[in-house]
Amino acid sequence: MNKTTKYLFLLLLPLAISFADGPAFIDQYLKGKIHVDYPYQITHGSEYTVFAAKEDTVEQLLPLLDDVNYKAKWPHIISMLGTLSVGYDVPLAPMIKATEGWENSPTLNPKEKLKYIEKAYWALALEGSKESLDFLKERTQEEFWQGREMPTYTEVIDHSDAPPLVFNARSEAILAIGTHPLEAAERFLEKLHVDPGFYNDTVLRKRIESQLRMRASWMRQYEKRVRAFKVKRELSGESPSSEISKQAIPDISPAPSTPEVEEVAQKSTAPEPATVKSSEVKTAEPIEGPVEQSSNWWLWLIGAVVVVGGLGLVLRRKS
Repeated sequence: MNKTTKYLFLLLLPLAISFADGPAFIDQYLKGKIHVDYPYQITHGSEYTVFAAKEDTVEQLLPLLDDVNYKAKWPHIISMLGTLSVGYDVPLAPMIKATEGWENSPTLNPKEKLKYIEKAYWALALEGSKESLDFLKERTQEEFWQGREMPTYTEVIDHSDAPPLVFNARSEAILAIGTHPLEAAERFLEKLHVDPGFYNDTVLRKRIESQLRMRASWMRQYEKRVRAFKVKRELSGESPSSEISKQAIPDISPAPSTPEVEEVAQKSTAPEPATVKSSEVKTAEPIEGPVEQSSNWWLWLIGAVVVVGGLGLVLRRKS
């Protein structure tokens, strides 16, 4: 019975360790304490988020959106899912479900609710599909919020006669659309900019204008996330994900940034042969080292036996 228990324990131990490793990794990952060697200089935190992720990170993050123990981390978790969606298959449905839950939450106060859905809208924009863009476009419309409680936050500017700024779900949806990689997102912002219903609202107008100005910058950041995932796959020897070839990619290749992409791509791929060579040397050392030492040792031993034997014969003859 004792032997059976012992064998059963030994069989279950690796399984228990694998289960423990998952949550431990995710907790460290959420805290940003996972350290990896990045192949080129980090220029944006989202690149590191892509590079530090494991293959099953998305599957481990998704259930946490329903886990009340991670409630304080929900905005951070959905942001990470949005960032990872550039290369991993992140299902849109759970992200939309979480977003709608926060929009209609009776427990979050208006300021908290706006904070949650701001992160959720950005994550949906980073996801990059037409469906996510349609979801966000709907939130910019006043008609959508009729009969619903729209999350609103009023910011009073100290020591100023300017009227308070009223931020709401509509303004945050516009902010998110500016980061969406599809060209249709930019066309939609341009359309809103000439719409009197948006132009006459100071906050909405400023949001639209700022996102149109920032558009090229947001697209460069998107390219960097795509590149980070591509380099990660190349270094790990994995085949590129089909998610990489979304419709968004051709839309975000402005001519000025092309040399930068090529230069960084060359830098990131150049070290690969050196990495392979160094790993070959490291694996060869333990094999070649002992063989070389053992052959020298036997030669010395044989030589010593021959010398001692010869001296013995000489001494015998003399005696």
